[in-house]
Amino acid sequence: KYSLGQSIADLVDNSYDAGASKIDVTIGVEEERTYVRILDNGRGMTMSQLKKAMKLGVEQDRSEDDLGVFGIGMKLSSLAQANQVTVQSVKSSKDFAIRRIDAKWIKENNLNKIFKNSTSSKIYESSYQLMVDGKWSTMVLLEDLHGEKRFRTFDRDPIDALELEIKKVGTHLGITFQRIIESRSETSLLLNGSLVE
Repeated sequence: KYSLGQSIADLVDNSYDAGASKIDVTIGVEEERTYVRILDNGRGMTMSQLKKAMKLGVEQDRSEDDLGVFGIGMKLSSLAQANQVTVQSVKSSKDFAIRRIDAKWIKENNLNKIFKNSTSSKIYESSYQLMVDGKWSTMVLLEDLHGEKRFRTFDRDPIDALELEIKKVGTHLGITFQRIIESRSETSLLLNGSLVE
């Protein structure tokens, strides 16, 4: 039972571990569907690195400064929030990698399959264009979030309830990454366009 803030923090860990100096987190709504997108300008991954990263519990070479340890955070934290997890990365101009986990498909077919394509949704298409235009190296896109109405309450408008959840995520990220934010002035962590403090 990860909170949204915990899940996003796990994904941001990976961006820091990849040497990113700029991380852009967006929690948004497209066609009445909530999504989460994390973009970073880190080292990126080759196809073989991404294939390895999408497998559960694979031992990975890590430096002692890395925040991640066991190689399961990205998958578990992502799947705790969404049925569709797309990871796309560029290591060089010739090395473009994409992999997707579809939790509903896995449940329905009782097979552990990693897809080699995107969801082709409007949010994926616009996110892909944003990644290319911004020259980002890696994108994690969470779609088909579990219990999309969970942010809504009887006394709040849906947009207000989502805004409150975004503020909670910002607070969680600020507390979790306080030392990094304070010690690495050249590194920026943005949430919906605003610097996380």
